[in-house]
Amino acid sequence: MHSTNRIRAWVSLLAVCRREVKPPQLLAWIAKSRLKQGKNSLEIARFGNLAKPKGNFSGFPDSLLVRFQFKNKYSSWGGMLSRRIKIMRNGIPHHITPPNSVRGQIMFSPNGIQAILFDLDGTLRHNQPDGGEIFLAHARSLGLSFSEDDRLLGIRWEHFYWANSITLRADIEKFKDKEPDFWQNYSRRHLVALGISPKQAVELAPILSQHINDHYKPVGVLAAGALGMLSQLKEAGFRLGVVSNRERPYEQEMDELGIRSLFEFSLAAGEVQSYKPHPGIFEAALQRIETPAEATMYVGDNYFADVVGARRAGLRPVLYDPSGIYPEAGCAVIASLVELSKLLA
Repeated sequence: MHSTNRIRAWVSLLAVCRREVKPPQLLAWIAKSRLKQGKNSLEIARFGNLAKPKGNFSGFPDSLLVRFQFKNKYSSWGGMLSRRIKIMRNGIPHHITPPNSVRGQIMFSPNGIQAILFDLDGTLRHNQPDGGEIFLAHARSLGLSFSEDDRLLGIRWEHFYWANSITLRADIEKFKDKEPDFWQNYSRRHLVALGISPKQAVELAPILSQHINDHYKPVGVLAAGALGMLSQLKEAGFRLGVVSNRERPYEQEMDELGIRSLFEFSLAAGEVQSYKPHPGIFEAALQRIETPAEATMYVGDNYFADVVGARRAGLRPVLYDPSGIYPEAGCAVIASLVELSKLLA
């Protein structure tokens, strides 16, 4: 068939919605398809809601029945093709799967997002209690005082330090065989970032570091609302993955959190020797998820690692910032993971 031939498709979608969508609606769509460089691409445009469907459709609680009819100026009507597809449910847009004769993925998401990748620590998984809060509490017990601005600056410094900063890499090299010394030095840096004088920080760092080592025994917990949100996204057809700056694979932890089965893959930076915010780790993730960067969203809590890194690699960043640490983030920001659905509608 000549590359300039146009294929026009009339698509009738019979919507059968869940109980929370009242009444069920008949959605009508027009699909336009054309051949481009030997491959078919399909675009969909909604043109309105029609009347409530008649009859009993209880056998199809979550699906639509779609029939495609193809015609071009050189041939008669082609065969009828039927597919089950899913629709918007609970605020989450669902993918529409085209027939095999139409290549390329059709998205129900108006912004074209096909895949969503997540950071692990601080986003999906949280330490309970929070290590930073334990550090501040013990520092205060030693007679130190901090303003709210000091606290926020301290958190920003932590995020910058752990975003594979030059300082972190230098400290790892310097203390590679002396882990207690690494954490004592980290405590000193943290105190300076909180506004404590360098001299006092040197004096108090060993005390704080020892206290954390002796008494801080955190438990990893799943972020509030994460399980339901992830289940809805997976059911909607979005492709999901986890990308972390950890050194080693963490599938066992994901199993313990009850979320491993919801993701197509998980990637540790140490597996590819590329650490956020370097674009290499995001490019490795895109190879696994097989979606374009511009159609892939990345959700993380660390502005310096997650937002900067995602932008460098061409992904769409979303900052998870429940404490309002980055009011000037300059990207989509959510205070809870359940808010993610609003960005996909």
